[in-house]
Amino acid sequence: MAQKKAEEPSPASQTFRHMRRELKVTQDEMASILGVSAKAVQSYEQGWRQPPDAILRLLNVVFIAHRAGAWKHAVRCWEIKRCPPRIRNQCRAYQTRQGHLCWLVRGTKCKSPGAKSCADGHDTCLKCKVRLRLLGRPSAWVLPRES
Repeated sequence: MAQKKAEEPSPASQTFRHMRRELKVTQDEMASILGVSAKAVQSYEQGWRQPPDAILRLLNVVFIAHRAGAWKHAVRCWEIKRCPPRIRNQCRAYQTRQGHLCWLVRGTKCKSPGAKSCADGHDTCLKCKVRLRLLGRPSAWVLPRES
């Protein structure tokens, strides 16, 4: 009797895995960033489940910012908020160099105590210096100087 050949993961699954690896985060860390379980990330990468559109959009925002060199971006929440190294090094916005997207990335350390997302600590996010700077006038943004 012939053995059944294992199916290759779908292109979407392979892309999800590729993006996570290029971001240099584990499945657990990716789960924290996207606000899903580690099992969900594993399921997406193995092709067992299709990621919801909202998760794919968030993954793409984080990945595009990473590829565009977000580490050079002028809005670095950890600098604006003067986060001490002990806190900064545990923060997902710092780890993924997405300081301008701290309001979008889950796992940041500046929210209300016990808050897991901006919705949980909404008052904190409404007063967030980074969010206010990004929503303000473009002239208020601190942009890198051209060389």
